[in-house]
Amino acid sequence: MMMQMFAAYTANSSVSHSAQMPQKSMHHASSLFSILDAVLAASIFIIAFIFVHIVEVRLSVLLLMVALRMIYWKKPMTRECALL
Repeated sequence: MMMQMFAAYTANSSVSHSAQMPQKSMHHASSLFSILDAVLAASIFIIAFIFVHIVEVRLSVLLLMVALRMIYWKKPMTRECALL
């Protein structure tokens, strides 16, 4: 009985109205954080994409150098193979 009276009091009082106000601001803050998370994830993806392409280009140039030296000079490629 006491709990029902307390629940009815908090439902009708201004306490419950003021308790709902931070939920709205928390909703705006969570949407802002989700936007910031999306921007951060996109920037990390772009940086990783650029880094992979730089490494891929360097690796393909290195493999091309190894192939050309093996074709033309017929020498073992110890220095280039050590870089791989």
